[in-house]
Amino acid sequence: MSIWSNKTVLHGKVLFSEVNDLFGLHLSDDYVDMIGGWIQSENMDIAMGDEAVVENYCFKILELEGYHVKSLEGIKMLLGQDR
Repeated sequence: MSIWSNKTVLHGKVLFSEVNDLFGLHLSDDYVDMIGGWIQSENMDIAMGDEAVVENYCFKILELEGYHVKSLEGIKMLLGQDR
């Protein structure tokens, strides 16, 4: 995990609880417990560069291995910012 002022690079296997603690989010899912699996469950035809927005963060796919999310970037969106 690498943290910059408004961007954080995460491994796809980071747990929801860690993402929630780090970003102050409330992610949950009955079927997956890692951020990579959640992103994939939001878009089954996932591709490099795809994004998922939750609350005030945008999660962008940086690296895939097959259909598994290897790494992604969490970007804090500023008020009024579109993705």
